[in-house]
Amino acid sequence: MQKKHKQIYKNNEKFPHMAVYKKTTTLFILVFLILIWELSVYSFNIPAYILPYPTNIFKTTIQNISLLTVNTKTTIFEALLGLLFSAFIGVFTALIFQCFPKIDHAGQPIVAGIQSFPKEAIAPLLIVWFGFGISSKIIMACARSRCRCWIISFNCPSPCSLIFSRSA
Repeated sequence: MQKKHKQIYKNNEKFPHMAVYKKTTTLFILVFLILIWELSVYSFNIPAYILPYPTNIFKTTIQNISLLTVNTKTTIFEALLGLLFSAFIGVFTALIFQCFPKIDHAGQPIVAGIQSFPKEAIAPLLIVWFGFGISSKIIMACARSRCRCWIISFNCPSPCSLIFSRSA
């Protein structure tokens, strides 16, 4: 009996029923907030184009599930492709900066400057330059995550020191 208690304490689960309680509480709060939303829209006569009923959103989602599925697949593909390109550019830039300190010294302010302007502000320009196709969306996804990939790669141990230490 004592072994069982030690195991429960070891896993920080003194009260196993608390996990179920937390999940049901979250679900209850979510349902309560949706109910308040529904009643607020009804009580204040808010037009549907400003704030639709949650039940109408749910009905429309069910009615258009096939269209939403196709568009979701396309969006996920574009986002993953943009993330892949940004990871490649970020790792490549970090590798260059790690191997060549002069380029690092000159390039970090440029990277910081590029990262400082809001990406949403250049979205219309990207659409004008690259059109409504997949390329503008991939470039936007790449721009949103490129610096994060660069920072993550840049904070890793220097691959140049590993390469040069093995060759010696």
